[in-house]
Amino acid sequence: AKSGAVYVTDTILNSVFKFEQGNGTGQLVASDSLSDSIVNQLAAPMGLTLDSAGYLYIADGEHNRIVQVLN
Repeated sequence: AKSGAVYVTDTILNSVFKFEQGNGTGQLVASDSLSDSIVNQLAAPMGLTLDSAGYLYIADGEHNRIVQVLN
């Protein structure tokens, strides 16, 4: 990202974290634990991309879909 942030997928915890430059602690961006709804849960996030509008797209491996998250 332009801000110097790095996004990391964790397929074991079914989560995506954002690490800001100069901060060693990641911010949880998306996870199966953030929602009670199966529709909003991740399972084995495999990749991601960020567009110029600030949307994060996550490849949700186990559900065979792309999830869009407003950053």
